[in-house]
Amino acid sequence: MKRNMMKNDFKPLLIEQLSDALCIEKESELLLPKLQSVTTKESLKDTLQAQLVTVQSSIEKLEALAEIVEVDVLNANCKAVKIIVEKAHDYLEADTVSDAGILSHLERINQYKSAVYNSAIRFARELNNIKLQQELQNLSNHAYNMIDRLGRIDSDQSDERAINSL
Repeated sequence: MKRNMMKNDFKPLLIEQLSDALCIEKESELLLPKLQSVTTKESLKDTLQAQLVTVQSSIEKLEALAEIVEVDVLNANCKAVKIIVEKAHDYLEADTVSDAGILSHLERINQYKSAVYNSAIRFARELNNIKLQQELQNLSNHAYNMIDRLGRIDSDQSDERAINSL
């Protein structure tokens, strides 16, 4: 049986997305310095540092947004998020850790962030909360920009390998 969703039906969905967003940002804050310490490529280290600064800012913004919309996201259950981040932690414990592997895990994390932010934006729109929608769009843009930046690092590595193989 299909039913029309009422506006209040979107609030729990928004809370879930905000909780996931805050969780992945907090988990990223713990993970990024570890990734940075094992990478060998200077441009990747710089990107990881830039992402850490962005993540810290995103955490502050998400906590403020949650307060504004009066939702408790601080004690969220983050099972899906933790699985993604645990894979990156497991990778760091592997015998061989490469910059390409680090990039792979970062891209996965940032793709998940983008999906979470896009869903939250959709629910904020349904709730007619324009300010929240705009703030979430800004956070989503940061995730997309990081995905683009990571992609360019990967291209730089491919170019480097191609040149070295000549």
